[in-house]
Amino acid sequence: MIKTPKKSSNTQSMKGPAKTIDLAKLHEALEHEPLPYLCATCGDKFPTVPDLQVHRAGHSEAKIHKCSICNQGFSFSWGKRRHEKTHTDPKPFGCGRCEKHFSRKPALEKHMKSHNKPSESSKISCQNCAQMFSSLKEATKHTCSALAPPKGIECPICAHVLESKVKWGAHMWKHTKDAKYILLSEEDKLPMYRDSTPLVIT
Repeated sequence: MIKTPKKSSNTQSMKGPAKTIDLAKLHEALEHEPLPYLCATCGDKFPTVPDLQVHRAGHSEAKIHKCSICNQGFSFSWGKRRHEKTHTDPKPFGCGRCEKHFSRKPALEKHMKSHNKPSESSKISCQNCAQMFSSLKEATKHTCSALAPPKGIECPICAHVLESKVKWGAHMWKHTKDAKYILLSEEDKLPMYRDSTPLVIT
């Protein structure tokens, strides 16, 4: 029987006699609050530090526990045992959209999400910048940066647009080898080229 404590303390040690669990707080933490502990390797989130530590061990531990059927490696023996059941146990959880069957319900649920994701072939791409969208609605909201005119300062010699005065000056120096075009800051005044002021595109 699980007892609900009158007072809960977040500073209790994990060692010692068995602790009572506040089911309401546990439910609140697991179902309604964001998971606070983030794995830096893969980005998965966990409700407790021990859960995160077990998960992280899977990234760093040598995969010494090998499946006796397919030789896939696992960091923990329980992972290997669970995996081996996929080879031998009946697979009662069938996908209603394809022919795949699974021995565990969570595996079927994970698989079902793959049917909901748009495949690369069903995605819509922008014809100008090749950005991909999963729906027509997303694609119509897209403002293509490839169609926007470039902003910056146009080179009067080759019409290339440079994004800053300093880059424009370095570019002009490559054409002319004239040191007057070398600018040290964005506050410097743009020198004229053959009696014309450079075109600034905004």
